[in-house]
Amino acid sequence: MREDGDSLVMPGVPRDERDMLVESAPKVFYFTDHYRDYPMVLIRLSKAKRVHVEPLLRRQWLTLASKAARKAFETEGSSRQK
Repeated sequence: MREDGDSLVMPGVPRDERDMLVESAPKVFYFTDHYRDYPMVLIRLSKAKRVHVEPLLRRQWLTLASKAARKAFETEGSSRQK
């Protein structure tokens, strides 16, 4: 979270994807000069909906989670789909 209490710094977003997100939903996604050269985007939580944030959070979590946690998550997801 940034100091404004409304902006989530989301790492793991390549520049081309970030540019697409900012262009498609500029009230939700943005970046500042400070983040321009990094693979991340800022998300205005007060404007975002779950559909905006969840895929990015899920992807980032999967890159950081242990193998056991990912397996448990995938197993849980499979049982929910049945």
